[in-house]
Amino acid sequence: MRFLWWTKKIAELLEKHYGTKVILLIDEYDVPPGKAFSNGYYEQMIFLIRNLLEQALKTNSSLKLAVLTGSMRISKESIFTGLNNFTTFTIADVDFDEYFGFTDQEVRDLLTYYGYTDKYESIKEWYDGYCFGDVDVYCPWDVVSYLRSLGTNKEAIPLNYWINTSSNAEVKEFIRQSKNLTTKRDILKPQLWNISKKNGESFPIKKLEMGTAIY
Repeated sequence: MRFLWWTKKIAELLEKHYGTKVILLIDEYDVPPGKAFSNGYYEQMIFLIRNLLEQALKTNSSLKLAVLTGSMRISKESIFTGLNNFTTFTIADVDFDEYFGFTDQEVRDLLTYYGYTDKYESIKEWYDGYCFGDVDVYCPWDVVSYLRSLGTNKEAIPLNYWINTSSNAEVKEFIRQSKNLTTKRDILKPQLWNISKKNGESFPIKKLEMGTAIY
């Protein structure tokens, strides 16, 4: 796994060239474990990520700070063992809540800039569906994609652009392995769901094997 050594080496070279510590951004770190679980090499992937994070973050003297983003916080796998000054921000925290999407004012500004103020109510109805901390935000990809469509067709209608950008494999696996038939039937009913998670912030993927992660 020679490339793990290069994660630290690249940071050292960047620090030497620019004369400042490096900020490392790791997006969707939780996707590889999810894919690995679905395809039968979960343990190997956890081993790889654990070593990658140790090389890139724990023992990297050229690092100023790192930001990891993901939809699920992988728990009980020790992939974060030994990381210094590690802080978790969830969608329920008010820290940085306005940065997880477009705020209402930002959407209004975009519509004014591009001359589509008459589309505000439609965009709000379609894409204002997220709440982070104390702020309601719009899905940026949906908003930008719709504005792009309006640029070529002023009569374009809103569409669910975000739906094809990710997989629902983990959710499907939750449902498939759940032993609670009532839960399965309820989830599959077409209705509006308001879901909250009260038993912690972490997501133990391996619980899927026991069929106990969905209640």
